[in-house]
Amino acid sequence: MFLKEVGNGCEHMFEGCRLNDLESSLCQELASPFLLDRFWIWEDDERDADIIETERDHKVYRGNMELINLGCCMSYRLIIIGKCRGEVWNFTDVGVQPCCERQDFPGWFELWLDHQEKTDYFKDYVYGETDQE
Repeated sequence: MFLKEVGNGCEHMFEGCRLNDLESSLCQELASPFLLDRFWIWEDDERDADIIETERDHKVYRGNMELINLGCCMSYRLIIIGKCRGEVWNFTDVGVQPCCERQDFPGWFELWLDHQEKTDYFKDYVYGETDQE
């Protein structure tokens, strides 16, 4: 409701970016759940590229919407449906991860507004693990 009525296109700047207008926000298959519950860096995944692409399409590119496009293939996305519903995740061209100590949207937004320069948006990232089932 906040995104729809208050934050739609919020102009508070974050590294030169702002919240997307909901009308122009990239959404990915919102009827299907986002299926990850921990980070996955597919660039480090040693499986066959076709398997990775299929799994990425099935698990990652669904049930979320873009909040901010940071450029350079990075964005913050709100998980709409799935185990991590309500969390904000960092999406890149090499992987995805929850951000800000697994914040829900209100917690993430407060950090974004009040503590941009002090916040470690990648704090939960742990090298060497992947989300493979």
